[in-house]
Amino acid sequence: MRVKNGVTTRLLIAAVGALVTGQGLAQVLTWHEVDGRTRTQRVEDRRPLDEQPYLGLYIGDELDKAGVSRCRARQMWQPGPALQADAVRRGDFILALNGTVVTSAQHFGQELDRLKPGSEARLKLRRDDKEIDVSVRVASRAEWATPLDVLRRPALGVKPDEIVPMHPGQSRFEQFLGKYLSRFRIEQPAGDLRRFLAGVVERFYSENMLARVAYAFHRPTRMVELQASITSPLAAVVDRNKGNPWAVAGPILSEAARNLDSSFAAGKLGQMDLAHPAQALKDASGIVRRAGVHLERAFEKVGAAPLDEMQTSLPALLDDAARRSPAAMRARMASLAIDYSGLFAAADSIASWSPAGEPPAAAQSVAIPKEIEGAVKGEVAAVERIDGRWYVYGGPGPNEYDLSKIDVVIDAGGDDRYRYSDKARPRIQLVVDWAGNDVYSAEGEIPGPASAMLGISVVVDHQGDDRYEGGLRSCGAGLMGVGLILDHAGNDTYKGTKWSLGFGRYGFGGIVDLEDPPSARTKGKYAYPDGSDMYLAQEASQAYGGPRGFGLILDGAGRDLYRLGGPPPVWGDRTVSYSAGQGVGYGDGLFDTGGIGVLCDLSGDDRYEAGEVSQGAGWLLGMGILYDRSGNDIYYGTRYSQGASAHGGVGILADDGGDDTYWGGIAGSWDLSLALLIDRRGNDSYQGDHRIGGLGRAGHQSIA
Repeated sequence: MRVKNGVTTRLLIAAVGALVTGQGLAQVLTWHEVDGRTRTQRVEDRRPLDEQPYLGLYIGDELDKAGVSRCRARQMWQPGPALQADAVRRGDFILALNGTVVTSAQHFGQELDRLKPGSEARLKLRRDDKEIDVSVRVASRAEWATPLDVLRRPALGVKPDEIVPMHPGQSRFEQFLGKYLSRFRIEQPAGDLRRFLAGVVERFYSENMLARVAYAFHRPTRMVELQASITSPLAAVVDRNKGNPWAVAGPILSEAARNLDSSFAAGKLGQMDLAHPAQALKDASGIVRRAGVHLERAFEKVGAAPLDEMQTSLPALLDDAARRSPAAMRARMASLAIDYSGLFAAADSIASWSPAGEPPAAAQSVAIPKEIEGAVKGEVAAVERIDGRWYVYGGPGPNEYDLSKIDVVIDAGGDDRYRYSDKARPRIQLVVDWAGNDVYSAEGEIPGPASAMLGISVVVDHQGDDRYEGGLRSCGAGLMGVGLILDHAGNDTYKGTKWSLGFGRYGFGGIVDLEDPPSARTKGKYAYPDGSDMYLAQEASQAYGGPRGFGLILDGAGRDLYRLGGPPPVWGDRTVSYSAGQGVGYGDGLFDTGGIGVLCDLSGDDRYEAGEVSQGAGWLLGMGILYDRSGNDIYYGTRYSQGASAHGGVGILADDGGDDTYWGGIAGSWDLSLALLIDRRGNDSYQGDHRIGGLGRAGHQSIA
């Protein structure tokens, strides 16, 4: 359909999913029983986790062939003792536990509660019309608990009107919506649904539940204001600091911390005397030293042994084959011990500073120490080893650096190459490149530029048409860390595979790409503004927020291309790709609630291409936002795209202006979810497909 400019209400497609019992999150919340206990019973158990018995059986009451109600194993919920020993299988009827006849799933839970972790559970099962006896060692829930099993502290309770302050009356959107609810006489069911959604999300108030995600369920008719409260401060940072890109990092980190329900006290703004190489390295060492103090504080309560284990276990959270392992469970629980204010303070220490003078046009070169001979190529103006870390100041010509071996690089100019040759790298890393068309690259499974795990990695590139590329966890990725790329100018390319380009999980990953100073370049008969960038990845990338994570792409200007493709989804139409990106918040099954992903593009005629779950999408108690402030934009997606959501997700796409084209899901929601597409002005075109459930369609207790 075409919608002409100038009409006060151009388009609003509102749908309310029926309040019915469906197969989805609502049913899981009510009936999901592990070892015969509901989630409510588990989280309200006041015994220490290491005293609570656990087998890992998802059970329920079903009729056997004789018509008798029995306790039956529906599946092995986690790879706990029952699955590891291959003792109980899906479909087995549980007849007795340690000689006591089991009459129901609830009865099984009561009997199991009498046992102590480490003891033996003797089970009598009926499998394929045969009775068999098996034994399983009882584990403790401490071995298998996840953040979703930990109740949110009362001090962290969500107070909606403090998160997004508003006047007490109705907003314009609420007034408009109220008129149509009244016309169709559905005020009462709509109100019932809003209250139901607020009650449901309260059951998920675990320690990592983000307040702004919860807010949407408390105030679904104020998602317009919620979107603005998140994206407007980000845009204001760019607008306020045009001509001074060095001032951008601190406020961006502050906003990232705010979205993760944290904050930090910004320290004294550092300076680096780039005009004098030796002094610049000393200045950098002071900055890194302060970051180290904050980083130690961030992980102090985690402990040394868990930190050592997480060097190998953390990546397992991103691996479908390993994400249910005991080590992965322990890594998730470690997220509850992180001091996120310390994590952001560490990032602020090395990202928020200003240069005292520009690099010299020429400088006397020094010898490269033997310890890093292969890690640095080209002329360098200074090299220092300070506090066990390597600091290098590169000359104005081309250089090559192996950033798996160097902690800090300051480069004066030239077309440089930054290689990441190994998965291991410094926990605190800073790269400052003043000028040149540079390449930052990694190969295969090695994380690429500004990838941080249990640490901080910041790349600041001041000028040039640069390429940032790598495989998994590349280009501004934070996994229990902060990874940030700050590119001040140029037509740049960002390329990754998965978990890349603004990816945060238990931390923050971001790309901030600015246009400073404004200029224009002529290519043939077309003029491209400085800052026309390409963002290319496969899946789970481009502003992806996982559990207690914030993923961000903030692009200031240019005609940008965002392209995201991946393998076919495991469900639905196998002819399309699964993307999970371009502003998506995603949870971790029933292990942890989701994070926040924001893609914010401030100007230019942009093109967004993606598959399923993309372009402002929320999934599993996560929230995704795609915000485009101006330009004639094209959005191409498939199911669950363009302000879409499912399974307790919140999805928002907001476009402030331009003649835009939408093709895809367009504000479809499913299963306790909220979806919103808002286009504020322009001659726009919308095209959806009934097979992909969009155009404001809602189902199973949802609002679109």
